[in-house]
Amino acid sequence: MSGINPDSTGVDGLKSDGDGQVTSDGSDSSADSALVSAVKLFSKRWDPPRGSLQVSIGPTEVLSKQPKWRMNRGKWQEPNAIVEKLLVSGAYTIEFQDAEGWIKPKALTAKVARNQVKRLTGTYRLPPPMGTLMVSINPPAAAKAKMRWRWDKSGWQYHNARTQVPAGKHQVTFTPLPNWHTPAAIAVEIQKDQLTAITGTYIEKPKGSLEVFIEPNEVVPQAKWRYGSVAWQTSGTTLENIYVGSYPLELLAVADWRTPEKATVVIEPNEVTQVLAIYEEIPKGGVRVTLGPDPALQGQAQWKLDAGSWQNSGTTIEGILIGSHTVSVKPVSGWIAPKNQTIEITKDEIVEVTLVYTSPPIPPPPPPKFQVKATLIVGGRGLAWIQIPGQSKPDIYFIEEEVDQYQISEIYDGFINVVRQGHTFKVEVPKPTPIDQLKQMPAPKSPPRSTPPRPLSAQERLKKLQEERAKRK
Repeated sequence: MSGINPDSTGVDGLKSDGDGQVTSDGSDSSADSALVSAVKLFSKRWDPPRGSLQVSIGPTEVLSKQPKWRMNRGKWQEPNAIVEKLLVSGAYTIEFQDAEGWIKPKALTAKVARNQVKRLTGTYRLPPPMGTLMVSINPPAAAKAKMRWRWDKSGWQYHNARTQVPAGKHQVTFTPLPNWHTPAAIAVEIQKDQLTAITGTYIEKPKGSLEVFIEPNEVVPQAKWRYGSVAWQTSGTTLENIYVGSYPLELLAVADWRTPEKATVVIEPNEVTQVLAIYEEIPKGGVRVTLGPDPALQGQAQWKLDAGSWQNSGTTIEGILIGSHTVSVKPVSGWIAPKNQTIEITKDEIVEVTLVYTSPPIPPPPPPKFQVKATLIVGGRGLAWIQIPGQSKPDIYFIEEEVDQYQISEIYDGFINVVRQGHTFKVEVPKPTPIDQLKQMPAPKSPPRSTPPRPLSAQERLKKLQEERAKRK
């Protein structure tokens, strides 16, 4: 088979049998075809790659303690033992046993390579020479406050504690104590098998006093002051034994007075710091609201300022903070309430406000039901033939006359305008249908027997119509 050396060793333990056939170690030696042999060979490439791990322990002097190692918290192994068939993709943690009188190595992490042995060494160390360190804390008040110390980055220790420290140079530091100056770091050199004693001294900060006065006199009974988290104090009180430094001064809020802003007071050594705090009266004004009209008042109309309580018409509210405020009214059935009004309250003045409820608009009347049969304009004056429902025939009406509760306001050619309750309606003369036009056509004329009468003028026709109307009345 092309590409296979009969005398070469195969992949992962596969080898040729010398006749060109590829077999695995310890497998059946029966002959396979070249294709099957190739498949067997190259299929081995899909096996997970594996390697080995060997761990040695040193130095030689520690071996008398018989220390061992283990992998991934498994079985303890002897020094130089080899663990095989480890997956290349895995990471392995190596731990070591304790050995009396020695410092064991820290845990190691290893990875193996395909078909290779990964070798590691765990080195034990003899502990360094040790000495003893004792630290005292002064004065007793600082020690009583449980101030602590430590060397380098070790754990914290209390007053007069003793601890074993490796021989050599180290640094001792102290915890801070409020209102005390913390000791500076102290450099020490520890000697083998010897006691080294040092002292850290805290120095208390100096103190002073604070006295606060409050004005004006009207606010003194309610106003108070304090600094930090101490209890509230009255005007003129002096507090002593305050550590030197800066403190926030706070004043208690008093109704109707503007509280002084927070300030910072500085306490000096052996001195009394005096402070004057001045409250300012908050300017105020008032408002009086009148509601109308009277019928709305009978319906229990009321008003209120901002989110306050409801007030009757004419009530005056005083002591209102200056600035913008909102006046609103209570709804009253059958009336339209006025909109909310924004007012400006000024110092020592009463703002007068009048709010009026209004009646709802009257709905328009129905359109006219009568019919306008015809209109006529003569000499700038108009008249209309109008038929009211229930009447047998139309009647003549002029401008400003009333027809079925509607007043004629205008007469035009083909329509009229009528008014009722302030609303104007246009009523048009119906356009004739073809049948109506046919009915209105004159009958055929017979031969004239005599001279036809003279046609009436427009003025004469109007006069005749008026006379006929007067006779009907």
